[in-house]
Amino acid sequence: MSLKSVETGAITKALNLFPGNHTPLITLVWLKEERHGQDARRIVEKMLKYSCGPYGETAIMGGDAQLAWGILLPEKFTPLTCWSIYENGKELCLFEGEMYEDLPHLKLIPGDNPGISPHIAAHMRERPDRRLANLNGMYSGIYVDSRHSSAYAFGDQTGTRSLFWISDASRFIVTGNLWAFRGCDCLDRQWDKMALMEMLTIGIPMAGRTWLAEVSQLQRGRQVISSKDDSTKVRMLLEPT
Repeated sequence: MSLKSVETGAITKALNLFPGNHTPLITLVWLKEERHGQDARRIVEKMLKYSCGPYGETAIMGGDAQLAWGILLPEKFTPLTCWSIYENGKELCLFEGEMYEDLPHLKLIPGDNPGISPHIAAHMRERPDRRLANLNGMYSGIYVDSRHSSAYAFGDQTGTRSLFWISDASRFIVTGNLWAFRGCDCLDRQWDKMALMEMLTIGIPMAGRTWLAEVSQLQRGRQVISSKDDSTKVRMLLEPT
């Protein structure tokens, strides 16, 4: 796993330049095994385009052919909307949400908040099995630790912010828009028959199932961890102590 850094100044300068009326959308593609003709950057680009059409082409992107990420930012947003990008060559953290309160020693502003992601990265470095303290709002995020060849996806405790994911021996893909998987070249898209049956009988798919086989929705209060050694864990986060 490698993390290709980008200039923080360039990110900050570009954050408010793109048009649209959408909430922030984050996407990550990690190809754990090399596949002929597949490039994580190209997959992220296509997923964002299939999510939002031409507007998806305005996303900020980073990474390389193995691990790539993108975040699609709005020009117009509510006073509670914020996002943050942190990358240091060893770690990557993407965050977006509607935040109700400031963090300790960090006043939040609408739009880009560079201090949030380092705060989250520090927490994930030390206590990844604990709920993120002091984050009050609806949010989603991704954290990648290249030193341990692992990646995490997490959301708010109410599950209001959606994250959809797939993890196996060859890939870990996360996005906030289920439609994005239409642009995912490394996924053999098939209907999840159990999800369809549950929709017809009880009105909603259960246990995080989605219409697409293999693709799951992150359930409230949970975190998914995907590792290079072919392990995938979904765990309920404990309360902070």
